[in-house]
Amino acid sequence: VQTDGDMSAAILAQSIGGGGGNGGSTNGATADLGGGQGVNVAANVTVGGGGGTGNISGAVDVINTGNLTTKGDFSSAIVAQSLGGGGGMGGSSNAKAFHLGGTSETSVTVNVGIGGSGGSGNDAALFRLDDGNNVIGAGVHVDNSGAIRTQGFNSIGILAMSVGGGGGGGGAASTDEEIVGGGSEGETSVGIGAAIGLAAGGAGNGGTVSVTNRSLIVTDGADSYGISANSIGGGGGVGGSATSGVLGKYAIGGALGGAGGGGGSAFQ
Repeated sequence: VQTDGDMSAAILAQSIGGGGGNGGSTNGATADLGGGQGVNVAANVTVGGGGGTGNISGAVDVINTGNLTTKGDFSSAIVAQSLGGGGGMGGSSNAKAFHLGGTSETSVTVNVGIGGSGGSGNDAALFRLDDGNNVIGAGVHVDNSGAIRTQGFNSIGILAMSVGGGGGGGGAASTDEEIVGGGSEGETSVGIGAAIGLAAGGAGNGGTVSVTNRSLIVTDGADSYGISANSIGGGGGVGGSATSGVLGKYAIGGALGGAGGGGGSAFQ
């Protein structure tokens, strides 16, 4: 096999787990019209949807006996990879209250926004299994006995990798209040706001990688290894941010950011 163009591998074999879907975002609003001598209460709660979990990837097995030549840049001769699916992003959440003017004896506003949690990334294939679920080899396996030559930049002879899926980020959460029309506040005004960003998703683990080479490998370009074999754990997601804004003579606001997701392990 010979390829002449850039980004043109001679053999590309890969299994990629599907990524989790993103959680839905939510926006909620309430309006305090004011007026009268009673109590005006405006309450608003919004919750973002959680991100979906990524899927596990399958095993990859490449056996090559023929000669392989690539001439372009970023054109490795053999690329074999198993990539776990990444987790989906958590949905954002926004809760806002509008004060439209008028006076009242007592005005109470409560806003709560909760961002969705990030979905977990999944693992790359740990091993290859036969029909009876018996282990027969590494999750990514390359057996080469053909001569290999690459001529371009960053064109590896044999690239074999197993990468765990990254965790999805937590959704952002925010609460806010806004005065519209310049109305005055009542004798007693209470504002309570709470924004909570939930945790990001954890990452998947890298699987096993095995490369056997029985022939000559020549690479002419810069950053072009003869053989590169890697097991890489996925990166954890970013925790959801949180912001809270409140108005009132008695104002209580709180914001709690979400924890970051744990990183995945590489197989040792």
